[in-house]
Amino acid sequence: MDWSLRQRHAPRVAFVRRLIDLRRSRLWLRRDTFLKGTRRGAHAKDVTWLHPTGREMTHVDWNDSNLRSVAVHMNGATSRQQDSGDLLVVFNADEVPVTMALPAPPEGSLWAVVFDTAVEEDDDRTRGRLLQRNELLTIDHRSTVLLESQRA
Repeated sequence: MDWSLRQRHAPRVAFVRRLIDLRRSRLWLRRDTFLKGTRRGAHAKDVTWLHPTGREMTHVDWNDSNLRSVAVHMNGATSRQQDSGDLLVVFNADEVPVTMALPAPPEGSLWAVVFDTAVEEDDDRTRGRLLQRNELLTIDHRSTVLLESQRA
């Protein structure tokens, strides 16, 4: 991308700025080790990969050549004192929308939409939308949705 054309690409520049701000504001996203899916004390796993049905991915799922959608749940338990929550990123590489069964957010929280790549950056209809426990989320074709847990 030719960044000297930032006016022409203003929505994309704004989106990249939001991603940079998100990473800067979440210390645990700037790791020097890989997320391994291990438990830390009483906390849930640091990362869990999820099937669209909402259950954890299995070896069979990872080898399913027809599966075009997956989610990653990153546990923010170590940063709870900073009011930053868990992150849930849902990727849909399919040519049709997919419905994802959301995992339960941390107790006392709801999932809030941070961004949806299928929606224009200046369209605030989805950003900040709170999703109720057990709600199904439809992810448009070839798009990514980022959710963050927020205190209810």
